[in-house]
Amino acid sequence: MTILFCLMFINLSAREYEKLTGHWHGGLFDVYRTEKTEFFLLSMGSMASEMELAVDILRDKGIPAAGLRLRVFRPFPAEGP
Repeated sequence: MTILFCLMFINLSAREYEKLTGHWHGGLFDVYRTEKTEFFLLSMGSMASEMELAVDILRDKGIPAAGLRLRVFRPFPAEGP
């Protein structure tokens, strides 16, 4: 239950930040070129731009790839004592 609360809190915080600043910096993840895709490349952090480049190259070669950038890895509190 705690993890679900954290996930909701992250999304709500991201939307509140967008309202305050006018900028969207993402919630739990961002997607890239997901139309008609069969394969996803997963990235985190500074590798996101490299993942997008790889998706573009694969798409140019006819491979239906898309990108998924994981923006939040933590907080995921431990369960139990």
